Amino acid sequence: MFRPLRKLLLVLGTLFVLLLTGLALIGHFYEDEVKARLLGALNAHLNGPVEVGQIELTLIRRFPQASLHLHDVLAREALPDQVFPDTLLHAEDLYLEFGLLDLFRGDYVVREVHGSHVRLHAARDAEGRPNWMLWRSDTTGSSGGLDLARVSMQDLTVRYRDAGNALEVLTHSDELALRGRFTDALNELALEGDLHLTHWTGADGPVLTDRDARVRLQLAFGGEDGAFRITEGEVLSGGVPLALTLDVLPEGEADRLDLRANGLGLDLGRVVALLPDAVRKPLASYGMDGEADLALHYHGLVQGEGPMLSVGMQVREGRMKERSTGITFDHIGGDISFDLPPSGKLERLVVKGLTARSTGGSVQGDL
Repeated sequence: MFRPLRKLLLVLGTLFVLLLTGLALIGHFYEDEVKARLLGALNAHLNGPVEVGQIELTLIRRFPQASLHLHDVLAREALPDQVFPDTLLHAEDLYLEFGLLDLFRGDYVVREVHGSHVRLHAARDAEGRPNWMLWRSDTTGSSGGLDLARVSMQDLTVRYRDAGNALEVLTHSDELALRGRFTDALNELALEGDLHLTHWTGADGPVLTDRDARVRLQLAFGGEDGAFRITEGEVLSGGVPLALTLDVLPEGEADRLDLRANGLGLDLGRVVALLPDAVRKPLASYGMDGEADLALHYHGLVQGEGPMLSVGMQVREGRMKERSTGITFDHIGGDISFDLPPSGKLERLVVKGLTARSTGGSVQGDL
């Protein structure tokens, strides 16, 4: 009974070893040609050199895809008149993936890119110039190149700094993926993954810290108007689902940003926990429940002072209880709105139609 099984396992093991050996030999045979073709196509799309520590063709690690594995990849900032450019992107591992059969056809077109342990440091200098303008269209007309359908990242950290207004945003994603078609014309892509906001700081200190979200976005960019858009988005953060849209449009030498997010029938306590620190911290001693509709509007020129965050909220059947004294307010209702400029300091707090009740009586009016 065990002898046929032993023979079967031996045959399967032998075939597996032969397969691995064959893939390794094929990879070794084609490695130099693939390196030259794919790196040539990649450099045709870049305005500056990219440093790579080690390059190898692997047919095993990302099987059934063939992959050009780039280890320790470094791209530096693309700013004019910069003597010592800082790091723009560093990836511990980057895989340029194409079909295994493409090896035998000689058609080495990258369909997917996968990166792990990636750090992206995007920035604008004091004059508003971006440091990330590395990418350009392929004008060589050579065969082979990039026809991306998917880009995925594991352990991705993104930091954005604006020297003109002291804005800094630091985020991290365990897994993030872009699917669609990357072209020289209009790109329409789907992005999905997790996002952790480590901090968002302005000139006067923190605006938001330590927020987690799951995102699903439909992106469009590269059209004739030069805009970047989120045409449809879903964000789930702290149990609060929000619908989101974004437009970033060129305006002269600057870019105008218009981001809108809203949600209806949300849990009041969870909404307050997501609000900027300037609003959330004064309410931290209260337990809250109730229902709220929320509207966020982040708008303005990206350069210069930077965009402003406007928040509007309608509260229904709210309840607040001060944790140390037990003082309770219930039947809370009304419309609340405020603005938060790039500095992070609260401005223009407006309360309309406020109603609330406590053991000492009722309150109503506007603030």
